[in-house]
Amino acid sequence: MLFDPSTVEAVRDIAPLWLVVLLTVLSFLGSTFYQVPVLLTIYWVSARERAATWLGIVLGSYAFRSLLKHLNDIERPPVDPPIDPAAFPALVRPIYTHPAEIATTSFPSGHTLAATVLWGLLVVDTKIATRRTRVAVAGSVIFTVGLSRVVLGAHYIEDVVAGFLFGVLFLGVALSVRNRSPSSVGATFGLAGVLSLVVVSFTESTTGSVVLGVSLGALLVWHGRSHLESQASRQYTLGAGGVFVIVVALFSSVILELLLVGFLLGILAFWVPCQPRVRTTVTKLPFWRRLERR
Repeated sequence: MLFDPSTVEAVRDIAPLWLVVLLTVLSFLGSTFYQVPVLLTIYWVSARERAATWLGIVLGSYAFRSLLKHLNDIERPPVDPPIDPAAFPALVRPIYTHPAEIATTSFPSGHTLAATVLWGLLVVDTKIATRRTRVAVAGSVIFTVGLSRVVLGAHYIEDVVAGFLFGVLFLGVALSVRNRSPSSVGATFGLAGVLSLVVVSFTESTTGSVVLGVSLGALLVWHGRSHLESQASRQYTLGAGGVFVIVVALFSSVILELLLVGFLLGILAFWVPCQPRVRTTVTKLPFWRRLERR
């Protein structure tokens, strides 16, 4: 029987408490709170075109996830989380409730989809260790994230499997679009922008609004970065963008506000590497040297 809550309960009940706590932490490997800071750090330090495309592809996967969730009405498993949130101190309780208590629809698992896309990129686009080792590490992370979603009672097993399959599908399409385009950054952020525009047009998804805004802001700075070399030009761009966002947000809907906030974040994210002082000696470490130069 598909989408059977008893299966989720069975998996949840056999997991010892220490494993529940560990999987709660590891589930963030498929979360925005982990992926975006990591990708931004890689891009800010390396400022490589390939690293910029990773941001576009992962953002596009978030929009794709929102679209898939809108197209179904499967509710979350009607099971309690393995640990009562009240058992955790108030300070750390959000770390547990964030991955365990989510209000969106269940199908597919967004954490699994996002983990598949990001760790799949690391397999394809880096030369750290051997490909076999990268595949093994990526597979282990994706499996762990998927398992955490079931153990925490947040997803059915079918959600996790679908999240992996949709992640592979999206990654394949995104890489094809990127590799066939003369502007790989424009292609990946363009794909993210189109998908998020579809989401915003038919839903009230906050994720779609933020992704659309970030995509537009990133594309603006990426294609105009040659004009951002002077300090005065950079300050003017940021100042004008910030004032525009604040003024318009005061008279707009929540969706438009989020779009504008995302737009400003996209400008900031791609503006930072335009400053040479942002580069650090981290680029000289072996990890960065092994990133594939294309």
